[in-house]
Order: sequence, then structure tokens, then C-alpha cells
Amino acid sequence: MIVVGILGLFFYFNQSHTVVPQQVSQPEIKPQQTISVAVAVRDLEATTVLRAEDFQIKTVAVDVGSTDSQFNLVGKTLDRWALKSAVPAGSWIMPTLLVEPGSNDYLSLFLKPGNILYTFELKKPDNYLLDNIKAGQGVDIYLSYRRVYPKQEETLEISAEQSREKNLQHNRLKPLMGNKRVLAIRPAKTVNNNGVKVVEKGSQLVVELQDREVKMLKGLGGDLANVLLFPTTASQDGQSDIALPVMEAAWPVSNDMIFNAPAAPETLVTKINELRG
Repeated sequence: MIVVGILGLFFYFNQSHTVVPQQVSQPEIKPQQTISVAVAVRDLEATTVLRAEDFQIKTVAVDVGSTDSQFNLVGKTLDRWALKSAVPAGSWIMPTLLVEPGSNDYLSLFLKPGNILYTFELKKPDNYLLDNIKAGQGVDIYLSYRRVYPKQEETLEISAEQSREKNLQHNRLKPLMGNKRVLAIRPAKTVNNNGVKVVEKGSQLVVELQDREVKMLKGLGGDLANVLLFPTTASQDGQSDIALPVMEAAWPVSNDMIFNAPAAPETLVTKINELRG
């Protein structure tokens, strides 16, 4: 009996110290994707126009659905794109910070404080500007009007409408603004006309203007006014060198009234008063 008890105790302690193997869970393998990211080579300030030397394109593997996926360039070419915000050296450039060249958001980044974008739509005869102006250069803005002298010498009529008269001596040009910066050129569709490539009407020049200058243009009657654009001829000091005949040369580019008609002759005023009496 003693032997049996000893053997029982032996088997009891042996079983109680048997280590039960633990079940080790395998780590979950998340699906990954390969993305292309742009890494800033140097500190990039806001409004920086990117060049090839400003960034490096790298291919990295990230977890599907991770926050790193938002840095994927999705085939974008970054050359000449602009930055909305600053990016430190060594950081990934987030695509949402990039502004596409030529877009209104892109142009707005480079506006001087208080200025706005103004788009001129070109007529077919004005398409020559597409070959003679580049973005960053200036244009001079004129108003073409008709100065009419009726049979009564005491009166003077001034019209901003385009003149169709055979007698061109009544046609005038008034300078409105000089050397206004062109921010973008948007050519219209090019068509093939009897083997000759022709740009259709509807091309656009996006120009930087001040608020008061836009009000001046709108005050002329909008589309009814015959506003003309010319490439700026700058003098040595960089200012617009607007050259006009003697009569128009006396009109300065200023905030004064666009048309300042002479006062009615005294004889005409007397006749009007007599009629009123």
C-alpha cells in the first residue's frame, strides 16, 4: 500500500508540472500597395513653383487604406506646379498642396495684394497677340471711340461704340491703362482651314488688374465698349511708353473722368433758358 501511495504521489506531481503549450496567434498580414511620393530636397516656401531639382520621386510600399496613401501622386508631373503651403526638407509633398499651372487658383497665388484676375476674350483679328505676348509680359489697354461733330457747332457728341464711318478722322483712341501684367494665355481651338491652321475666336488673356480698373472697364458698358489690347512698348525705366497723336497725347492715364466734354456754349445756354421761360 505504501508503494502504491508513493507511485500515486509521483504521478500526481509529474502531471501537475506538465507545461501546456500556449497557442501563439499569427500576426495579421495587411495588404499593401506601392505608391509614388515626392520628397522635398530642400525647404520649400509657399507659392514655390516646383522644378526638378526641388524634389525626388520615390516608390514606397504602404498599407492599403493607411494615411500614407494620401501622398500618392497618381501619375502627376510636378514640374512647374505651385505649392499652397510650405514643405520642410525631407517631407513628403501632399498632392492637395499642389496647384496646377494655368488654373485660376494657380494665378491667384501670384497676385499682388488687392489685385484681381480679369479675363479678356479675344476676337479673331486680335489673335496676333498670341504670337507677340508671353505670360509675365504687359499689355496696354485702350478705348476706341468715335468723336462726332454734328452740324450744330455748339454741341459735341461722344460715343464709345465702334465707328463704321468711312471718314476715319472721327475715330479716336484713349489710353486707359499701361503695362498690365499678363498672367496666362489660353488659346482657343486650332482648326484646319484649307490646309492652314487657324486659331478660332475665343482665345483668352488673363490680366492682373486693380479693383478700380475693373470698375472703369465695366463703366464703359461692358461688351458694348470697343476695348483694344496692344503689346506694351516699355521705355528704359520699364514704364509703358504710350505714343498717341497730339490731341490724345494730352489725355493722361489717370483716375479722372474718361470723357470730359466741354461746357455748353453761352449762346446755347441762353436759348435753353428762353425756352424754359
